[in-house]
Amino acid sequence: MRKSRTFFAEFWRAKDGAAAVEYALMLAIVCCGIAVGASMLAGSINETVTQLAACLEQPISCLAPS
Repeated sequence: MRKSRTFFAEFWRAKDGAAAVEYALMLAIVCCGIAVGASMLAGSINETVTQLAACLEQPISCLAPS
């Protein structure tokens, strides 16, 4: 237990801790971007599958006007 306290105390005082925080912040931003992108992709796929199901049920409604 004492070793972990010493480690965290040294980590807090070290200048390298600031770099670690910056990397953690960049990682958090990238992860949020991936989550938003995955959510948007999932919504797009859901919409496409819904339209496909509607076209399979009533093909006449999916014909493009010529």
